[in-house]
Formats: sequence, structure tokens, C-alpha cells
Amino acid sequence: MSLFAGILIGFILALPPGGIVLVGMNLAMQGGFRRAVPYAWGTMLVDTAYALLAVLGAGVVVHAYKSVVASLPVLVIGMQAVIITALLGYGLYLFLRRTPTLTRDANGGFDTGRLHTRTRGKAPFLLGVGLNISNIFSPTFLAALAIVATQAHAFGVRPGNTLDAVLYAIGFGIGNTLYMQIGMKLVEKYTSRLQPRHLLGVQKIAGIAFAAIGGMLFVYVVQQ
Repeated sequence: MSLFAGILIGFILALPPGGIVLVGMNLAMQGGFRRAVPYAWGTMLVDTAYALLAVLGAGVVVHAYKSVVASLPVLVIGMQAVIITALLGYGLYLFLRRTPTLTRDANGGFDTGRLHTRTRGKAPFLLGVGLNISNIFSPTFLAALAIVATQAHAFGVRPGNTLDAVLYAIGFGIGNTLYMQIGMKLVEKYTSRLQPRHLLGVQKIAGIAFAAIGGMLFVYVVQQ
């Protein structure tokens, strides 16, 4: 029961597309589903760890997080600024660019030669791990942990039940990556059918989404 509850909650909480999901879809659009899958596995690993922390020791995590914020405020604010700047900058780059980031090859497919160099080996997996770990510095990190813990408790998973907590955390990671991989597969399927003007439109929409997420985080940080 705990495993299926985790899958359900992980899938539902992943529905609002955040920056990490958009990066995964962008990788699938440019390099194909198979090259983007390791990225999803990397994010799943960290999501599972976050869920386990939330269920087993949410109070301890919150206390430790607040201690770090209090003792190293410059570091936390600096990382938040980096995250917000990266989201806004990448969003504006995609929105203002006048040509698609994808180019057709001689066979009518997409030229992914340069992307292959950047995504071979463990690079996509490490990218997924790194981006998801950076969520620690997000101003909404504690709120997200609280939601995960609350939903777990609603399904009967208690901090003292280690096995249920582990199963729930694994399910949560599976639910998150299931949503992401469905999105990446759909992106790969329909990207090949798009004309350059359609790709440019999708690119601009993605740019707006990235910028909007960055803008919302900026407002959240300013209000704190």
C-alpha cells in the first residue's frame, strides 16, 4: 500500500511542470528519449532521498535546514540567486531566440551531433542529480518536504515505520520519474512532426515557462 501511495503522490505532485521537468523534456526534444532517460533516473534518485527524509525525519531536516540558513545566509541567498538567474536567463534566451535550437540533418531528422558529445556517458544522470540537489537552496524546499510528509501520513505512513517509509519514498521517486518519462516520450514522438515555425513556438512557450518559474521564485524570496 505504501509503495502505491508513493507512486500516486509522486505522480500527482509532479504534474505542475517545474524547471527540472522542463529540462528533461528539452533533452528529449533535442537528443531523443533514450538519451534523456538517465537524466530522469538521476532526478528519481534524489526525489527518493527527499521523500525518505520527509517521512522519517521531517522535523530534524527542518531544524538542520534552518540552522544552515541562520549560520550561512550569504551562501543560501547566493545559491537562490544563481537558481533564479539561471531560470530567468535560460527562459529569456529561448524566448528571444529567432531560430529553433534544433536543426534538420540531411535525412530530415534532427542534427544531435553536438548534443551527443554533451550527453554521452554519465552526463545526463549527473545533470539530473545535480539539478535536483540544487532544490535544497530553493525557497520552497521546506514547503515541498512538508507536503510530501503530510501526504505520507494521510496514507498511514508513520515516522516510526521504517519499511513503510522506505516503500513510500521509492514509490514517490517512481511516480515522479514516471510522469517525466511520459512527458519526454511524448515530446520525442511529436517533435519529429513539427515544422521549424512550430518548433520556434514550442521553444518560446518553454522560455516563458522557465522565466515564469524564475519570476515566482524571485517574488517568493523577496517576500521572505
